[in-house]
Amino acid sequence: MNTTVSAPSPFTLQVADGVPDKQFAQALRNVIAVLAEAGGTPQHVCRMTAYCCDKPAYMAARRELGAIWRRLMGTHYPAMSMIFVSDLLDSPGKIELEATAVVPAMAR
Repeated sequence: MNTTVSAPSPFTLQVADGVPDKQFAQALRNVIAVLAEAGGTPQHVCRMTAYCCDKPAYMAARRELGAIWRRLMGTHYPAMSMIFVSDLLDSPGKIELEATAVVPAMAR
Protein backbone atom coordinates (compact mmCIF):
# COMPACT_ATOMS: atom_id res chain seq x y z
CA MET A 1 0.00 0.00 0.00
CA ASN A 2 1.41 3.40 -0.95
CA THR A 3 -0.34 6.64 -0.11
CA THR A 4 0.40 10.34 -0.08
CA VAL A 5 -1.53 12.59 2.26
CA SER A 6 -1.27 16.19 3.24
CA ALA A 7 -2.55 18.37 6.02
CA PRO A 8 -6.18 18.87 4.93
CA SER A 9 -8.50 17.02 7.21
CA PRO A 10 -10.29 14.28 5.23
CA PHE A 11 -13.47 15.32 7.00
CA THR A 12 -13.39 19.09 6.43
CA LEU A 13 -10.85 19.46 3.58
CA GLN A 14 -9.44 22.40 5.50
CA VAL A 15 -5.71 22.75 6.01
CA ALA A 16 -4.69 22.92 9.64
CA ASP A 17 -3.27 26.20 10.90
CA GLY A 18 -0.01 27.11 9.13
CA VAL A 19 2.05 25.94 12.10
CA PRO A 20 4.09 22.88 10.96
CA ASP A 21 3.36 20.81 14.06
CA LYS A 22 -0.42 21.08 13.60
CA GLN A 23 -0.14 20.22 9.90
CA PHE A 24 2.24 17.34 10.63
CA ALA A 25 -0.16 15.93 13.24
CA GLN A 26 -3.09 16.13 10.81
CA ALA A 27 -1.12 14.56 7.94
CA LEU A 28 0.07 11.75 10.22
CA ARG A 29 -3.50 11.16 11.46
CA ASN A 30 -4.55 10.98 7.78
CA VAL A 31 -1.89 8.31 7.10
CA ILE A 32 -3.11 6.32 10.10
CA ALA A 33 -6.75 6.65 8.94
CA VAL A 34 -5.87 5.34 5.46
CA LEU A 35 -3.97 2.45 7.05
CA ALA A 36 -6.94 1.60 9.26
CA GLU A 37 -9.24 1.50 6.23
CA ALA A 38 -6.87 -1.08 4.70
CA GLY A 39 -6.78 -3.10 7.93
CA GLY A 40 -3.34 -1.85 8.91
CA THR A 41 -1.74 -0.16 11.87
CA PRO A 42 1.10 2.35 12.15
CA GLN A 43 3.51 -0.56 12.66
CA HIS A 44 2.85 -1.65 9.06
CA VAL A 45 4.48 1.52 7.68
CA CYS A 46 7.85 0.56 6.19
CA ARG A 47 8.80 3.89 4.55
CA MET A 48 7.78 7.51 4.93
CA THR A 49 8.84 10.63 3.05
CA ALA A 50 7.97 14.08 4.35
CA TYR A 51 7.90 17.07 2.03
CA CYS A 52 8.14 20.46 3.70
CA CYS A 53 8.31 23.96 2.24
CA ASP A 54 9.31 25.84 5.41
CA LYS A 55 12.68 24.60 6.66
CA PRO A 56 13.15 27.25 9.40
CA ALA A 57 9.70 26.48 10.87
CA TYR A 58 10.38 22.74 10.66
CA MET A 59 13.72 23.11 12.42
CA ALA A 60 12.13 25.21 15.16
CA ALA A 61 9.35 22.63 15.67
CA ARG A 62 11.47 19.45 15.72
CA ARG A 63 10.96 18.74 19.42
CA GLU A 64 7.16 19.03 19.10
CA LEU A 65 7.16 16.99 15.87
CA GLY A 66 8.99 14.20 17.69
CA ALA A 67 6.39 14.27 20.47
CA ILE A 68 3.58 14.08 17.89
CA TRP A 69 5.29 11.13 16.20
CA ARG A 70 5.64 9.22 19.47
CA ARG A 71 2.03 9.98 20.46
CA LEU A 72 0.61 8.74 17.14
CA MET A 73 3.17 6.16 15.93
CA GLY A 74 4.69 5.00 19.20
CA THR A 75 8.28 3.81 18.98
CA HIS A 76 7.96 2.51 15.41
CA TYR A 77 10.48 4.29 13.16
CA PRO A 78 10.38 3.16 9.51
CA ALA A 79 12.89 4.33 6.92
CA MET A 80 12.27 8.07 6.63
CA SER A 81 13.33 10.98 4.44
CA MET A 82 12.71 14.72 4.71
CA ILE A 83 12.74 16.68 1.47
CA PHE A 84 12.49 20.46 1.47
CA VAL A 85 10.59 21.85 -1.51
CA SER A 86 9.59 25.31 -2.70
CA ASP A 87 5.82 24.67 -2.60
CA LEU A 88 3.13 22.01 -2.20
CA LEU A 89 -0.02 21.42 -4.22
CA ASP A 90 -2.32 21.75 -1.18
CA SER A 91 -1.63 25.40 -0.44
CA PRO A 92 -1.34 26.76 2.23
CA GLY A 93 -0.05 23.38 3.36
CA LYS A 94 3.55 23.28 4.57
CA ILE A 95 3.96 19.51 5.08
CA GLU A 96 2.97 16.49 3.02
CA LEU A 97 3.61 12.86 3.96
CA GLU A 98 4.06 9.91 1.61
CA ALA A 99 3.95 6.48 3.22
CA THR A 100 4.39 2.92 2.09
CA ALA A 101 2.97 0.15 4.24
CA VAL A 102 2.94 -3.63 4.02
CA VAL A 103 -0.30 -4.95 5.49
CA PRO A 104 -0.30 -8.74 5.83
CA ALA A 105 -3.32 -10.51 4.38
CA MET A 106 -4.29 -11.84 7.82
CA ALA A 107 -4.45 -8.27 9.17
CA ARG A 108 -7.18 -7.33 6.67
